[in-house]
Formats: sequence, C-alpha cells, structure tokens
Amino acid sequence: SSALKAQGTAMFDSDLRSIAPEWCKIALEATLSEADLVTPLYIRHKYDGTITNNLCYPFTRAVYGLRIRQPIGGDFGLSDSLVTRLLESTLWTNTYVRRFGIDIFITHAAIASGFRIMEALLGSKVHEAKDPAAELTAMFIQVVGSMFTCTKEYEKYWRQISRSKSVPHLEYPFAYPGPEPVKVDSLRLYSGFRETLAEKRTLLRKVLEEDLLEAITELSSSQKMQMSPEVWAKTVYSFTCAFARQTEEESRNELLSSLRGLWLGKVYSFLLEAENMTNEEANRLTDQEAAVFEEQKTFLFSHYGK
Repeated sequence: SSALKAQGTAMFDSDLRSIAPEWCKIALEATLSEADLVTPLYIRHKYDGTITNNLCYPFTRAVYGLRIRQPIGGDFGLSDSLVTRLLESTLWTNTYVRRFGIDIFITHAAIASGFRIMEALLGSKVHEAKDPAAELTAMFIQVVGSMFTCTKEYEKYWRQISRSKSVPHLEYPFAYPGPEPVKVDSLRLYSGFRETLAEKRTLLRKVLEEDLLEAITELSSSQKMQMSPEVWAKTVYSFTCAFARQTEEESRNELLSSLRGLWLGKVYSFLLEAENMTNEEANRLTDQEAAVFEEQKTFLFSHYGK
C-alpha cells in the first residue's frame, strides 16, 4: 500500500462466497474521506462467528468502548495513514499478531491510536464456517493471544474508558442472499469443556478466584447448563490478567488453551439458550451479554497488573 502510494486499501477473506462488487466500493470509498478503518457488519447465522460473539465483540466493546460488531471480520477498508501507523507498530513481530491475530490487532490498534472508525453493512457473510469444537483451536489461540497482547500494549488507553458507544454506519442498497445454516457438534463442545475442567484443574486454581471456579465447575454436572454472562466476563478478565503476568510463550499458550476449553462451555451454553431463537433474537442476546462485560469491567480494572 505504502510502496504504491495508495490512498486506501481493502482486504477480504479468501473463503468468502457472498462477496459482491459493492463490497469493494463500500470498503474503499469511506477511507478516502470519512474513515480510517471500515469494519464489516454482516447478517450471520446465530451459530456462526462463535469467537466473535462470545469473546471478541463483548471484549472490544467493554475494554475499548466501541460497539464494533465484527472486530475480527477480516473484510476491512484502511486509509493510507492507518496503514502507515500499523506498519510502524512493534507488535508485528508478535507470534499471535502476525497470524490469525492480525484482524483484532488492526481493530484495537486503530481504536487506541484515535483513528476514525465506521461500520459497513455488507449483507450476509457466506463462507466456510468452522465447527468451534473441531476446527478452531489454532485460530482461537492466535486471535485471543493477539487480543490479550494488545490489551497490555494499550493499557493506558483503555483504563480511561468506562462506557461504550456505537460507531457510524455505512449502508448502500444492494441485494444479498440470506445467511446459510451452520452445524455445530454440541456434545463435543460439552465434553471438551468438561475435559478442560478435569485436566487443567491446577492451572485454573491459579487463574480463577475460588468462587468463580466453583461456579464454573457446578455447570459441568448438567448437560442443560447455562453459563451466566457475569461468570463468563469475570473468567475472560481473569485470563486477561494472567496472560499479562506471563512472559514465556509456552505458559501463555497453556493459558489460552485452557481458556479455549472454557469457551467451548460458553458456546455450548449459548447454543442451548438460542436454540429456538431467530438469528435476530440471538443477536440481541449477544448484545445483552456484551453489556454485562461492560458492567464487569471494574473487575478488570481492579485485577489487571496485580
């Protein structure tokens, strides 16, 4: 981008099947005048985007104060000034950032650096959706590792943030298909959650306060479990703090792997709760849970760095 002296850059995921010519126009046009980062806003099936819905969206909203619905959407428009700033970042050498963690890095770096951000309605995201229980291990570790790395890098910024606000929307009229159904192996999610509780007990005792670990452990006794957003938010924040204290990559990976196992339980709980909901109703549920992450941010404030 810089070598070509481009005024704007658009990037899109390679597995998209619903991309339309309008996407390029929407992603690029605003970066020439109104915005430095254009993030996507999709219509998605309720079981698609499990890392986004249950972790990256509520975390970004609460910690950085912007309701960016798809912070790891991958289909971005970037201004020349943002590209230049990103290229100057020392985080490029980070193991997590330069892989699947690139999207969350772009989003969080843009927010913390004060760049203008807008969301663009791109219609449905039809792509090669992944089963969270079977296919997202490496992606989870890299995305969340990058997210926690950014949390440490931009601590001075997010400690000033107490509430969230929406970002401006871009909307162009064009036709698009509806989202495709996503199949998820719910029993595999549940068994993965229980295995983590059994195998990572020692680590979990170090990371989670006793009452929090007890609340999570009780959930594993019933297949009709429902993990409250309060418990999940405190769990995520506890791991955020533990990650910041670790300096060895192996120890950080073990933390991220353990959090992934608990996230399987959160996804399983969400599946049960949203089973009879429409996609729109499930999306509202995700928004409600993200609001709880905001309410629980005092937990992060009081525990981070200790």
